[in-house]
Amino acid sequence: MKLKNQKIRVKLTGNCNKSCEFCHEEGGMKKIEDMGFDSQFKKCVKELQEELEFNEIIFTGGEPLLNKDFNEIVCWAKSKRKCKTSVTTNGSIVKYWPNLDVFLDKVTISITSLDPAKMVKIESTGRNSSWIKLVIGNTIKNIERLKNTGIKSRINLVANDRTILDEIKRVKTFTGSDFEIRILNNLNKAEETDALVQDILSEINAVKKSSYKKKSSSSKTIYYNTNLGEISIKQSSTFYFPYLCDKCDLKDKCYEGFYGIRLEKRNGEYFVRLCLYRNDDEVLMPYKEFLNSELKDKYLKLK
Repeated sequence: MKLKNQKIRVKLTGNCNKSCEFCHEEGGMKKIEDMGFDSQFKKCVKELQEELEFNEIIFTGGEPLLNKDFNEIVCWAKSKRKCKTSVTTNGSIVKYWPNLDVFLDKVTISITSLDPAKMVKIESTGRNSSWIKLVIGNTIKNIERLKNTGIKSRINLVANDRTILDEIKRVKTFTGSDFEIRILNNLNKAEETDALVQDILSEINAVKKSSYKKKSSSSKTIYYNTNLGEISIKQSSTFYFPYLCDKCDLKDKCYEGFYGIRLEKRNGEYFVRLCLYRNDDEVLMPYKEFLNSELKDKYLKLK
């Protein structure tokens, strides 16, 4: 199994124009502010990179394309910080991706469904048919536009039930072989959907091809050859940050384990987040405090 280099997830905004019932919100979106392309942001990222030596930034949210400074931030991260850059978006906001193909290495579109009847059930906020039609249409436009760029592209699909097979086939009519298709389980029903994913893999005659795991993280991706072409799954491996996790009351119920470092902005200040499920001072702290802590030193020793 190949081990990938250090990454950091940057939550550009707490705003989102969708309300997927299974969303873990990157640890929560209350009080999360939009990051701006300003000296405070650049100083924070620069100092974190110098100390943590990450070489890739994954821009998330909320919906990161709602951040008005998205283009400037991505271009700066690539050209000045020399980072690989990727974004995880819900695909509902149409973007002219060719403008970014020099600065953006990867785009992941998280699709709830391209079936209107199914999508409306997944949205926890009431939606009308016009909104559903617009979102699906915009997602398809983004897929078509990404095909004509040099940007590596992936579709994330959450396996909530057996209709995931129909969803894969539906998505592939638009992506062809140009996109990676990755299946995720629902963290709110982790064991149940883990079993579902394994059943689906068996049904499409999946044969393992390769895998990789993020360094210092529980995140693991496995690639398979299947009857539907190459499919990957995202899987949480058993990985914990002993200094934090061994004494945590939630450890026995925690599916994600230690995933890595997230950066978010709240109350005008940049914070490092180390856990999705907790919000106490030990796992959510101002980034300068983290850089001066014993916690940072222990993090750097993780494999």
